[in-house]
Parts: sequence; C-alpha cells; structure tokens
Amino acid sequence: MFFGLVTYATYDLTNLATVKDWPVLITVIDLAWGSFVSGVTALLSFLVIRKVF
Repeated sequence: MFFGLVTYATYDLTNLATVKDWPVLITVIDLAWGSFVSGVTALLSFLVIRKVF
C-alpha cells in the first residue's frame, strides 16, 4: 500500500502544485484509491503465487 501511496502522491501532489484550481478533494480521494488498488494488487499477486508454487 505504501508504494501505491507514494506513486499516486507523486502525480497528485505535482498536479496540486502546478495546475490552477486542482481540487484538494480529488487529491485525497486519488491517494486513497491508489493505496487501496496497490494493496489489493499485492494481495492478489501473493495469493496467486502461493497457489501456483
């Protein structure tokens, strides 16, 4: 989850700093989404690898 947070933060915080009127709410939602998606992907990858090997 931490990797997702960092990668999404790179994009979102850059937009927040450089794009005029970029909503803070979108940044917060996208950071949460990135953390969630990366966590689910890591979990599913772990389960598949554990089942295969």
